Amino acid sequence: FNAWADGKYSYRNNNEGMTMRAMNEAAKTDPAIQHRVNLFRKRCLEELYDLKNDPDCLNNLIDDPKYTAIKEKMHKKLESYMRESTDSLLDAFLNRYDKEKRQAAMRIAKKSGSGSSDKKKKKQKTK
Repeated sequence: FNAWADGKYSYRNNNEGMTMRAMNEAAKTDPAIQHRVNLFRKRCLEELYDLKNDPDCLNNLIDDPKYTAIKEKMHKKLESYMRESTDSLLDAFLNRYDKEKRQAAMRIAKKSGSGSSDKKKKKQKTK
């Protein structure tokens, strides 16, 4: 689940080193690399990969009817974990298919901070 997936937001993380710079440069002349960079930067809402047969995660199976049961199982596991950890993006996840509601939930979560880290801070204070 990629709550920020809206086609505009560019995802960034600790992979911004020499490899990503080289990929950005190669993407200027290689459409396949440009596609991969775009996939990395503009994540889709949900992703599901067969890591055994597709270790590079190039074929997103999230909409493949053969994987519906797995997708539903993963949704339940993620929701359960988000509830347990008081994740501030739970409402965004529950409303993931309604863009306006998802974005509203994200704005609220951003204002309140991460529920998960709040829970950890409370545990640290009680020790």
